[in-house]
Amino acid sequence: MKVVGNNRFQKAANTILILNYLRSRGNCSRALLSRNLGLQPSTVTYIVNRLQDLGLVYETKEAEKSGSGRKPILLALNRGYGYSIGLDLQADYYNFVVSDLGGITVLTGWREHTGRSLSFSDLVISVIDEILEQIDGKVLGLGLALPGVVDALNSEVVDCWTHSLTNYSFPEEISERYDFPIHLENDANCCSWHKLWDDGDDRDDSFLYLLTRFHRAELVPEDMPPVGVGLGLVLEGEVFRGFRHMAGEFRSIFYREPGTGQLSLSKQELQRVLADKEVLRRLIVEILRNIFFLIPVLNPRVIYIGGDLGSHKDLILDILDKELKNEDSFRKKMLCGLEVSEDCAFDSAKGAAVLSQKQLFSMPHVGDSKKSSSWYDFLMGKAGE
Repeated sequence: MKVVGNNRFQKAANTILILNYLRSRGNCSRALLSRNLGLQPSTVTYIVNRLQDLGLVYETKEAEKSGSGRKPILLALNRGYGYSIGLDLQADYYNFVVSDLGGITVLTGWREHTGRSLSFSDLVISVIDEILEQIDGKVLGLGLALPGVVDALNSEVVDCWTHSLTNYSFPEEISERYDFPIHLENDANCCSWHKLWDDGDDRDDSFLYLLTRFHRAELVPEDMPPVGVGLGLVLEGEVFRGFRHMAGEFRSIFYREPGTGQLSLSKQELQRVLADKEVLRRLIVEILRNIFFLIPVLNPRVIYIGGDLGSHKDLILDILDKELKNEDSFRKKMLCGLEVSEDCAFDSAKGAAVLSQKQLFSMPHVGDSKKSSSWYDFLMGKAGE
C-alpha cells in the first residue's frame, strides 16, 4: 500500500535539513547539498530560492572549479538573521550568552542580583528585559537554565531549592510577553548540551558533567546550604533525564545527620567552604568519591568537572595524587578521562542557548503538537508552502 506523504511537512523537513547542513558544515554549493543530502537538484533549488527570499541564506563567492563548466556558487547561512539567548539564573546571580544563527557566541554578560525580593516570574521578566536591551536584532528563542528538577518537556519546575519552587508550571504571562519561545532545562543538563554541541563529534558519546555551585548564604532559603551539586548525564549521545526527570540529582553516599542538603558536611561547614581550605578539601574528596563510584556503573568516556570547582584545578589534582590515588588509578584503568574545566563560568548559559538552537534545527515530527514555535510555524508557512 502506498503511503501518501504530507507534501507541506516534507518541504519543511527538507528546509531544516538544508539549514542544519549549512550551519554544521559551512558554505557549499547547491550541487553538493543535493549530493550529500540525497535530495533532487530541483528540490534544493526550490528551497534555497525560498530561503534566499526569507533572508536565511545568501550566495557568497564562487568555488574552485573541479572540471569543465561554470564555477559553482557557494551558499552560506545568514548567521546574523537572528539570535538565541542562553540564561543561567541562579539564586544570587545570572549570566547569559547570545549566539547567532550558526551557534557562535556574540555577547556574554554576568550580574549579581537580589532577586529574593521579587516573585520568580517578576525576576525572570526583569532579567530577560535587561538582556533584550543589549541585543540589536531578532531573538529566535531563549533557553533558561535552573538548578533542581526540571521537566523540560512540559515546561515545569518540579523542585528548585534556590528559587523555592515546587511543581511550578512556567507562567503563560511570561511566554505570552515575548514573541519567541522559552525552553526550560536543568543547569547541569545544559552544561552537557554545551559539551555535546561543541565537542561531541561522536553521536554515541557518554560522559558526566559535574556541576558544583557556591552561593551567597544570605541569598538562599534559610533551611538550605549554600552549596549545590548536580550531574549532567550523557549516555550514548543523549542527555539522560530519568523517568521522573531526576537523573543527575546528587546525594552523597556519605550523607548523614546533622548534614543538610546533599553532603555529609554540616551547614555551618558549608557556609565557610571558601574561607576554610580544609573544609573545601573534604568537600572535594567526598564529591569525587561519589563520582568515581559511578565509573564502573555508567562507563563514561570522560568526567568533566565544572562550575565553581573549575577554579580549584590544582587542589583537585593534589587530592587525586594524595588522597584518592587508588580511586584515580581505577579510573585510568577504566580508560575514563577527567578534565577540570577552568574556563566554564558560562557553560550552563551556553548550553541553554544550545537548547534553543536545537529547537530551531531539529527535524519536525508528524503529529507533534508541541513543535509550535514561531520559527517552526514560519518555516511551515513560508518555506514549506
